[in-house]
Amino acid sequence: MEPEIEGRLMSDHKVIPHRTYKRIGLTFVGLCFLVGSIFVGYIYFAGPKLAAEQAALATDRFFAELFAQAAPFSFTIVPNALETVTVPALTTQSSDELKAELAAARVNTPSNVDSAVQNILDLPVGEITFLEYLNEMPREIQDPFIQMQDEIDQLVFDLNQKYEQKTLAERIGEPSALFYPETSKFKGATSVYPSQRVAEAYFVGQALATQFPSQAQFYTDFLNEYINNGVAYGHYSQLDAAVSKMLVDDYIQSATKTEQGKLVLQSLE
Repeated sequence: MEPEIEGRLMSDHKVIPHRTYKRIGLTFVGLCFLVGSIFVGYIYFAGPKLAAEQAALATDRFFAELFAQAAPFSFTIVPNALETVTVPALTTQSSDELKAELAAARVNTPSNVDSAVQNILDLPVGEITFLEYLNEMPREIQDPFIQMQDEIDQLVFDLNQKYEQKTLAERIGEPSALFYPETSKFKGATSVYPSQRVAEAYFVGQALATQFPSQAQFYTDFLNEYINNGVAYGHYSQLDAAVSKMLVDDYIQSATKTEQGKLVLQSLE
């Protein structure tokens, strides 16, 4: 009788010792532990980022569905704004040019890039904010003024659908250079060409500079800094900002030809 061999017989009649099985088992357990550790580490460190990305996507879907179901917006100050107020077709800027703009903007505003993002509603109007100033407006002025803001917003939104421009950070291939991405969006979509952030601020700044001519330089300086910060955040280029301001200028010029538009603009003089 053949002596008992410590092991198991394989199909090719070779014997694998039990100690080898133990090594394979230990290696398998170790591998499982390693994979588990990597998975747990990934969930721990990447989980919040993934959660934030999923939340952003959910927000975009929510706004898309909300505005898809909303009643059509009605232009009452400038009824034919969609046909008469527009912007030039997109112009391609080189990556080097855009990188230079971003670098210059960040040199000019080093303390603003990492701090809390500015909000145009916090713009000082005397000793109160613009939001408080707006709330104190007489209703006969407040309602058409807000309507004008809404019409500019709708113009921007419609043009954003036509010109789906990427953010400045994306165009230079550095998406991580985008600060406060939520403020680069409007109605759940990226708003760059034209920029809703720029258009809103420019309209408000122009209105306040008209109503308070002695403070016009202050509002001009504030606007320039506010718009420049948007470049520093990687939202849009200087060209995108210029086009956004041009859109507002054209809209205001059209508003001077309507009764309600005249009422609002004259009340600011």
